[in-house]
Amino acid sequence: MNKLIFYLWILFTLIFMSCSSKKGLELHSPDNNISVLIFTQKNPSDNDNQLSYSVQFKGDEVLTECTFGLEFKNMKPFGKGININEKQCNQERSEWENIWGRNKKVTNNYNELVLSLDEKREPHRKIDLIFRAYNDGIAFRYFIHEQDSIESIEIISELTEFGFTNDHKVWATKYVGVYSDQENEFNEMKISDIDSIHLPLIVKIDANKWLSITEANLTDWSGMHFRNYHKRLNTVSVSLAPRKDIPDVSVKAEIPAISPWRLIMINDNPGKFIESNILSNLNEPCILKDVSWIKPGKSAWDWWWCDSYAPDVDFKLGSNTETMKYFIDFASEMGWEYQLIDWQWNGESFNPTEEFVWNPNWEADITTSTKNINIPELVEYAKSKNVRLFLWLEWNHANQQMEEAFPLYEKWGIAGVKIDFMAGEDQEMVNYYHRLVKLAAKHHLLVDFHGAYKPTGISRTYPNLITREGCLGNEYTKWSNRITPEHTVTLAYTLEVFLAAWILLQGHL
Repeated sequence: MNKLIFYLWILFTLIFMSCSSKKGLELHSPDNNISVLIFTQKNPSDNDNQLSYSVQFKGDEVLTECTFGLEFKNMKPFGKGININEKQCNQERSEWENIWGRNKKVTNNYNELVLSLDEKREPHRKIDLIFRAYNDGIAFRYFIHEQDSIESIEIISELTEFGFTNDHKVWATKYVGVYSDQENEFNEMKISDIDSIHLPLIVKIDANKWLSITEANLTDWSGMHFRNYHKRLNTVSVSLAPRKDIPDVSVKAEIPAISPWRLIMINDNPGKFIESNILSNLNEPCILKDVSWIKPGKSAWDWWWCDSYAPDVDFKLGSNTETMKYFIDFASEMGWEYQLIDWQWNGESFNPTEEFVWNPNWEADITTSTKNINIPELVEYAKSKNVRLFLWLEWNHANQQMEEAFPLYEKWGIAGVKIDFMAGEDQEMVNYYHRLVKLAAKHHLLVDFHGAYKPTGISRTYPNLITREGCLGNEYTKWSNRITPEHTVTLAYTLEVFLAAWILLQGHL
């Protein structure tokens, strides 16, 4: 029996990992079409060994000599002069059931390689590098162990790079700052044209080889974007959004700590990115015991999208009960499940100044509606029409009052909340998203984030996060000519990771 186990282990290892002192360590996807090679090479600047990786798709290299590493505050960077102390091989062959989405049954098949690393020299930090190979991509992340010499960490940025084999054609949206709603076009360019961009990044290697690079399972970390420092030809580098309280730090954490997955989706056709479940697979399973109340559906918007008057009514459209009933009737006639009660239902949400037109009005109260809007009455009226209501909230106000407001909304019978104007992906904002979604789930509220950072798949863990909007959508047709047919078609491929099943008729998805 012992011999049988030994031979099975040898066979299992050969299937998806091969080791060679010259080549390094190689991890293969279950179908063997994708492989990642992890190796060390001498750094020309200091002659120290640098841990690096390359990726192949169907025998051709698509990423080459990419580097790993983390840059710490008050400590030297991690990534050079390291030992691989241990290698662990794992595999997963399973299936899970989606609460909503394009597939009811989701296959989760991957091969995994865990490398236990430590430094040859002080401070001898221990960090694991975890790789997963799926049939439609490669992902890796950093795990910082509990260790005697370090209790907490402050990460300035990553030294992770993505090196391409040529100056490929790409599609990307420009990074316009840390606090951005990401509502911009995805423009066609070359890798050499990149200055600073949001994710995802779509790369055309050739007619039959495409990449989509983003991140998955963004939890208690800072959001990732790319910069091109032109240190090396055809290379982009990871950059992290800084914290507000410590501007020279991006991630502050107690250890043990784990980074998001750096995800490289790979396929022979960009349309297949839309079909992929890899983003969800890289997140934890649903932790909600009761999901029977989570119902995806279509939603009508309200008066803001329309003109001030409608030809078949004798009142002015606006933030009032009559208008909301008018649109509830419309949603009911169309067979739609939801109606959004947009801004101004609880008064003025903003206090514009010369410097900032969307400055929040700190006097706003999200537990009280104006004299023109009767929320409990609207809930009952909508219920009689087989429609449920969403309430729009400015994010700062939700941050201040969600513990008080969400139980009230549950009592009223509100279906969910639309949270708006976050426009950031720093660590504090990421944690805000998670805190709000968890509290919303506790009170049976669905969540739509507007002005959001890229999705990273946490809807698998919290399926009440039913959709998110962070793109240049159809609302821009009200004041611009930026929504072109080309732009609309491009979004299907550049935002393939949005994975929304709930179609908000607000012009975004």
